[in-house]
Amino acid sequence: MNRIIKYSSDDIMNLHNLISKLHKFETSNFIWPWPLNSWESYFNSDYLFELYIVFKGDDIQAFCLWQINLHDEQGELLKICIDLSVRGQGYGKNLLEYSLNALKTYPINNYLLDVATNNISAIKLYESFGFKVIHTKKMFYSDGQSAYSMQHVL
Repeated sequence: MNRIIKYSSDDIMNLHNLISKLHKFETSNFIWPWPLNSWESYFNSDYLFELYIVFKGDDIQAFCLWQINLHDEQGELLKICIDLSVRGQGYGKNLLEYSLNALKTYPINNYLLDVATNNISAIKLYESFGFKVIHTKKMFYSDGQSAYSMQHVL
């Protein structure tokens, strides 16, 4: 049985135990993972964030990380990562839907994300939630790929 657990900026002590597990998961399942020290720096920063992790038993199946900016009333999806073995099974859709609903507790009316221009399945998923391409970032990723900036305004 899968369960989604939410971690926020208030859970920093619990997150320290998860950082290496998240890093290992992301490195195995994402083309541009953060280095371990970036995970540590992010969770030790003053950013307001929400992290949603899908577990099956003790194993991570997926996660997404939102950064919250209350001043600008916006949330930015920094990362969403799905285990390669379960892609195409609705994990991304369910996780995005769950997290967007949970974020309604914040006064956010603007949601942003970046996605590789060749990641057609992710683009279609985001569009199904009302996200629209607002800008193309040329050579955004370390391998030279471009990204779309997408936005959903309530």
